[in-house]
Amino acid sequence: MRLKRTRNLATTVAVTTTLGLAGLPLLLAPASAAPAPRLELSITADKTTAAGGDSVVYTLSVKNTGGSVATAPVITHTVPHGLTLTSAPGCSATGATLTCTLGDLAAGATAAPRTVTATVDAFTAPAPSDSGHRLVYVKEEKFVELPAGKATTASLACPAGHVVTDGSLQLDSVHASSATDVFTTESYAATVDGRSGWVASVVNDGARATGKLRVSCLATQTTGSSHTHALVGGVTRTTGTATGADGDGVIAATSGSCASGQVAIAPSFEFTAGSGLMISSAPQGAGWSFTAEELEEDSRLKVSVACLDLATAPAHGHSAQLGLRSVDPVARMIEDGASGSVETSCGPSAYAVAGGFSATEPGLLQVGFDPRYETRSHQFFNDSGDKARAEVSAVCLESSLGGERGSKQITSTAVVTSGTRSASGSTTITAIAGGEPATPSISAAGAQHNAAGSKIKVTVSCGAAPCTLTGKAISLGSESGGIAKGKQIGYGKIKLVAGQTKVLKLGVKSSFRTQVKSSGFKKFTLTLRGGGVDEKIDLAI
Repeated sequence: MRLKRTRNLATTVAVTTTLGLAGLPLLLAPASAAPAPRLELSITADKTTAAGGDSVVYTLSVKNTGGSVATAPVITHTVPHGLTLTSAPGCSATGATLTCTLGDLAAGATAAPRTVTATVDAFTAPAPSDSGHRLVYVKEEKFVELPAGKATTASLACPAGHVVTDGSLQLDSVHASSATDVFTTESYAATVDGRSGWVASVVNDGARATGKLRVSCLATQTTGSSHTHALVGGVTRTTGTATGADGDGVIAATSGSCASGQVAIAPSFEFTAGSGLMISSAPQGAGWSFTAEELEEDSRLKVSVACLDLATAPAHGHSAQLGLRSVDPVARMIEDGASGSVETSCGPSAYAVAGGFSATEPGLLQVGFDPRYETRSHQFFNDSGDKARAEVSAVCLESSLGGERGSKQITSTAVVTSGTRSASGSTTITAIAGGEPATPSISAAGAQHNAAGSKIKVTVSCGAAPCTLTGKAISLGSESGGIAKGKQIGYGKIKLVAGQTKVLKLGVKSSFRTQVKSSGFKKFTLTLRGGGVDEKIDLAI
């Protein structure tokens, strides 16, 4: 009996063990995860800095980097304060909030981008406390040998980190035997040895002569404060159409025009065909005008300027403004057969960054200039047979920058959602203020009181300027419920941003509440003070 019971036990154990081992993998095997969509959103702006009125174009892009379809993703984007929505094709707008519905997005696919265009709202801000920037101006020169009977081309670069503003090759000694035989065929801004510089070509039809190629340069970073600002522009040349001579052999050419808020510098000329003698060069409007006499038939003249922004790039939350100083042209009579210089000055604390001249009397020759920081000295030789009038002018920039403008950061954020999946992205631009704070334009209307007479409410606005105001309700006497004239009835304060309209709540003194809620309280004077505001407005209830 024992043997039988033992065999039965062994059999039972064996069966149990077999079933247990067979079932174990089923209990421990993990469930395989289904692939899921994964969204990525990017938002970029077409510019990093913008002023009031400028348009900014945002591009919103969505990609599915997951392993399955993202079902009908939806982008939500709220146009931030400081921008006004202009257009958003393919999106619906509720106020400043945009909703852009995309089609199903396969794994690894990128949706067609959505664009949002907005305009930067104009605003004002005070000059920053860390201002006080200055321009850095230098001049460079090099000796140039002008061999007899040859054409010579010379070039000179500004120091690294500078932009050229003008250039000229001037003869060292000016007398009849050299001045009438040497003439410049081209003089223009160019890249020299990887830096901003100048190229001049001279033809010497007479005896050996010498000269100096000189350039004036501005550092592309300001100095004189805890930080620097970068100058903007001044490199790309704005070129006029190549022009030929008229029937009298005179070529009049005008450069392209610089944009509003820019100044023309680096006046340059090149003869694309033939050659000529330059007889005038002067600022004209937003560009530069040139006149030459052709020395060969069918000569053609190409002229250009570079355009320098009068506003710097922003730094430390603000930008700065380059100051143009106006000076009148200076003229001098040059005796026949003599050389002479004519000098114009920008005055103290200013730089003569570019210059012009006029030598329209036949035989009066301009043979170069010397840029001397605040002055510009042009050299002439008179071979006209009589006295002749030479005139020079200058473009002057204040050495100290002013008009420094505040700025603010405007961040745009967007979110894309598909089911339980979402992603977000953001980008920030710098908005530049329009200048110093505008004077608030105060308005007040719609006065009323509550049933208890404890509050007087008035709708007020500061117009296009921010302001913080203290308001007081002053009695007019009989029209103010019999409260003695001149008594202060109520008091309140309010803070408004530019363009905002809000309700000013004036707390009424407990001793006047009965009169205020009565039918006899019909008028009062509202005084508003603060931030340069001092207004008195009579209001009716």
